[in-house]
Amino acid sequence: MPTFPDTSTTTTTTTTQYAPDQIAAHNTESDCWLQIHDKVYDVTKYLDSHPGGAEVILDTAGGNATDMFEDIGHSNDARRQLAKFQVGVGEAMLGEGKNAVVAGVVAGSGNQMVVLGVAIVGVLLAIAVWGWGG
Repeated sequence: MPTFPDTSTTTTTTTTQYAPDQIAAHNTESDCWLQIHDKVYDVTKYLDSHPGGAEVILDTAGGNATDMFEDIGHSNDARRQLAKFQVGVGEAMLGEGKNAVVAGVVAGSGNQMVVLGVAIVGVLLAIAVWGWGG
């Protein structure tokens, strides 16, 4: 398995947040960033060493490569090595996570409203039947 180049001289902290347009600006062979899950990686120095070839990475350069990365089924070792290239976190992915939670709450509220509506209709029908029959 190829080894990853030394990136210990990177000065960017891994908590720096990058907006999608900032990541998108790094979309060439000489400056290649990817977002995978909520993390942003500068993989420029790894392009020539990637077992699948540089083209595979360049297809998603400057963008979100999460689906591609996961679909391939990278090993735990590859995931550990990828961590060496992290330069920050993706602002959009952090936002999507929050939106997913909000969407789940809203969806849950919607389901609860349907159940409540059915219960109210049931009670009204029961009162109507009781009133007519009594």
